[in-house]
Amino acid sequence: MRPIFTPVLLCLLFLSRHTDAQQFIGVSANDYTGIQQMPYNPAYVTAAETGTEVNVFSVSALVGSDAYRFEKKWIYGHFDGTRSGKAIEGADYFKENDNGKKNAWGNIDVLGPAVSFKIAPNIYGGVYTRMRELSSAGNLDNNVFQFLGDPVNVKYNVPFTAGNAGFLLHTWGEAGFAFGAMLYNDDYHKLQAGVTVKYIAGFNSGSLYTKSTDIVKNTADSFKKLSGDMTVLYTSDINNYMDNDIGNDLSSWFSRNGHGSLALDIGMRYTCYSDYNPNKALPYLYSCAVSFNDIGSILYRADSGSGTYHVDLNKLQTYHMQREEFEPIPEYLKRMVKDSVLEKSSNASSFRVGLPTTFRLNFDINTGGYFYIQSDLTLNLRGSKNDVYKPAYLSQFTITPRFEMKHLMIGMPITYLSLNTMNIGTVLRVGPMFIGSATLISNALRRDLKNLDGYAGLTVKLRSGHAAHN
Repeated sequence: MRPIFTPVLLCLLFLSRHTDAQQFIGVSANDYTGIQQMPYNPAYVTAAETGTEVNVFSVSALVGSDAYRFEKKWIYGHFDGTRSGKAIEGADYFKENDNGKKNAWGNIDVLGPAVSFKIAPNIYGGVYTRMRELSSAGNLDNNVFQFLGDPVNVKYNVPFTAGNAGFLLHTWGEAGFAFGAMLYNDDYHKLQAGVTVKYIAGFNSGSLYTKSTDIVKNTADSFKKLSGDMTVLYTSDINNYMDNDIGNDLSSWFSRNGHGSLALDIGMRYTCYSDYNPNKALPYLYSCAVSFNDIGSILYRADSGSGTYHVDLNKLQTYHMQREEFEPIPEYLKRMVKDSVLEKSSNASSFRVGLPTTFRLNFDINTGGYFYIQSDLTLNLRGSKNDVYKPAYLSQFTITPRFEMKHLMIGMPITYLSLNTMNIGTVLRVGPMFIGSATLISNALRRDLKNLDGYAGLTVKLRSGHAAHN
């Protein structure tokens, strides 16, 4: 693969070396416990109405792209976790060549020990710990994307622009303190509300972002023209993500480079019941929940080399821009300035990264007996700033038909992502244990894969002595 240095191209090279994860897509709102939903809507802390709830662990992982498709046999048979088995373009993975913008995404979400409990009549509290990592790259023009790696289907001596494109990596931890109240309850209608105040600690982050870069190539190995801007912001341990040792990636989770701050989640939930029995828990007719999540940001200390750069070059060979395999990012940027490839116009001593703020809507209906249909909307509310590529989840819509009893649940989430990607998966809960994947069924039917995910969790309900609605 021929490395080509522009703000956006380097962004995708970053991401091609990284696979992370996301949320519990398809896990039901009317589950054995509600505590695994508490970080996404604090109104679910009121599920402790029927007894204290404990999350032992919950973890999920997702990675996807609309830019590449990977051979299933390589993913399942050759990737050994150490990144030693490098994929070969044209054999193990292939570029997409439609006219749409190219994007890639990945997130990891680990919910650690958590508990929710009753404080007073109609007042509930919860405490949880959580570790998250988000990576995204995108908005790259397809014509520019085709120059990456082994150039195919490319157009030479034609000007193209990479605009508002980039890459972001963000790793942080949080401790959440949720408070919820039962605002109304006549046994047939319930209205619950909650708020989570959370302390967030930034571990590391890196962003590459270009407002506009003009590119004209005259051969596979040379530029006729390269002109534009680049904002580079990163913490000191971002180099750990650029080598071939996956252990360094994990070690950076414990190297804190960001300030602490506070963030906020708010949510509400309404449930409607057709009947009431004080001696037996009954399912609702339907429920509706809304929330705003991750309102806040983190300030980071920038490493040397961070700042804004400009490039304005003609007739340049691409080898002049190649980064050596183990060359630290600050040294690489310094060398580019020394060789007059880049001109640094400003330095940055710090930068701020927003949390992936979202609006979430959940609607769940009991279609009869043990059968339900749940719909979930996650809407991204974050865009790019002038210097940082957007720190955001993908917007998505999921419909999950499911069969659910007290100790058993089977569901089939059907998810549509905002980048014209559809997946079908499955989720299973047996007692306190749940496991699932939003892509399992669709990937089983495909030869090539573009999305991959999985999640699992163990939550426990310590029920009180009286019955209540679910």
